[in-house]
Amino acid sequence: MTLSYGLSLNNALSQAAIDQKLNMRILMTRKTDVNLGCSARTNVARDNGADILLSIHFNAYNATARGVETWLRRNSENVNYTEDSNFAQRIQTSVFNAINSYDSNTHDRGLKDGGLAMTSDDSTHLGNTSTYHPIRSALAEIEFIDVTAVDQLLNTGVNAANVKQAIVNGIRDAIITDVKSQPANP
Repeated sequence: MTLSYGLSLNNALSQAAIDQKLNMRILMTRKTDVNLGCSARTNVARDNGADILLSIHFNAYNATARGVETWLRRNSENVNYTEDSNFAQRIQTSVFNAINSYDSNTHDRGLKDGGLAMTSDDSTHLGNTSTYHPIRSALAEIEFIDVTAVDQLLNTGVNAANVKQAIVNGIRDAIITDVKSQPANP
């Protein structure tokens, strides 16, 4: 499912770039159902001069937990915590609103700080430093897919395609808003 959402987001961003005449280059860390390790994914962003890295996931826990949450690197380990937090909040709000418009049983679990490799500033991952930190990153946990109602909502139900498109469009708009809100590089 994450690959399917990622490919749909790639298409939505590419189309928005054309429609809005945006100077955007969208890179995928994978385009096939082959899993890459965290370092390989972050290196794609770092080595290609990315402005943002968004990792899309689906949560699972106990078949009853619900909600949307977005993760970013802990403040104490993150040289661009404010920028990451602003980006993550845009993603969180867009995904929650999209799902909530179809299912009011979802929960806004908010932003979460953690020591995730996908958001790591160190030299083997994103490479952000205190003087140069160009890559904003976040990890979106779309919902808890181990809940039957969520599986139907996002995967097998009659509105699943519409829900997916709403989520993808929300993420697309959040990314475009984030990119446009950044100061121009000299």
